[in-house]
Amino acid sequence: MPGSRVQPMVIRAELATDRAATWAALTDPALVERWFTHVGPVGSAGDAYVLDFGGGDVMRGELLDVVPGERLSYSWGWGGEPAARTRVCWELADGEDGTRVTLTHDGWSEAGLAAKDRDDHAAHWEGYVAALVEMTDEEVAGEDARPR
Repeated sequence: MPGSRVQPMVIRAELATDRAATWAALTDPALVERWFTHVGPVGSAGDAYVLDFGGGDVMRGELLDVVPGERLSYSWGWGGEPAARTRVCWELADGEDGTRVTLTHDGWSEAGLAAKDRDDHAAHWEGYVAALVEMTDEEVAGEDARPR
């Protein structure tokens, strides 16, 4: 329906790692590359943030909010198209046995994008979040297997 607001995409996951380790998994370039893609370092709000998926697929954004152990958000736009920027926000909270992560990707309507664009992104994000959960589960399993 023209003029209707595209609702945010929200994905929630429970990670076995504590908030410090989960924050590292979201911000340490070497760890992010294991579950997501090549990424530059996380600096401060206002700094550039670049994700390189290879083959010329580069997401260029700006860090909007960086609160260690709590929230990481950035604008999201392919290539150099500033008019089509959306927002990605990762929020961390204590979970029962680790960290509860909420990923919200919004700003679709403001960027002139449709629900189909959100849904296309959601399919990819679900896979990336599953890979994040798998990586952190492996980290915890590896720690549990180490001699004490």
